[in-house]
Amino acid sequence: MSPKAMKVLEEGLKIYHSFYKQLANLDISKWKIDYIDAGWYQIRNALKDKYNFAEFKSAYNVLADKLRPQVYSLGFLRNGFTPKETTND
Repeated sequence: MSPKAMKVLEEGLKIYHSFYKQLANLDISKWKIDYIDAGWYQIRNALKDKYNFAEFKSAYNVLADKLRPQVYSLGFLRNGFTPKETTND
């Protein structure tokens, strides 16, 4: 794993540790949090007033900047690909 990816993982682990440490003080019913299946959306929103996500966001953006050009160079998308607009119909 690259050092940039490792930094994202380390920051993510800090968030999860904080989540489980504060679980008794979080609004479990609002976010429908169960011990086994709490997802990123639920954890992030349950902690948004109690945790500073700046370090995670910074590490994530650094990794994203590294990976973004590789989406094309490794063939995941063709150069010039434009995603089709979606509607909520």
